[in-house]
Amino acid sequence: MSDDASAERYSATASAIEECLERFWDAEKGYLLASIDEVGHKGNPKDSWLDTANVLAVLHAGEACGKWDVTNDKVLATHVAIVNSMRWVHVVDLA
Repeated sequence: MSDDASAERYSATASAIEECLERFWDAEKGYLLASIDEVGHKGNPKDSWLDTANVLAVLHAGEACGKWDVTNDKVLATHVAIVNSMRWVHVVDLA
């Protein structure tokens, strides 16, 4: 059964989501931000805007992510930034 109208609507929605996801990329920081247009708890800006949720979302979505899969340079850069940010927290793990 073919439903061209729904297919067009879903395709347009997917394109809009991809455009929105691009807003999370911070070229200066070199990673995807955890949120945009927000401030931290009690109005304080967050220190890094890094969050493992970005990488976990990609992993849970699997191949359905399309452009935003695990091989995406921005996703990989975010993963590296998260790992590097934890190096000083988990110094024992590096020994």
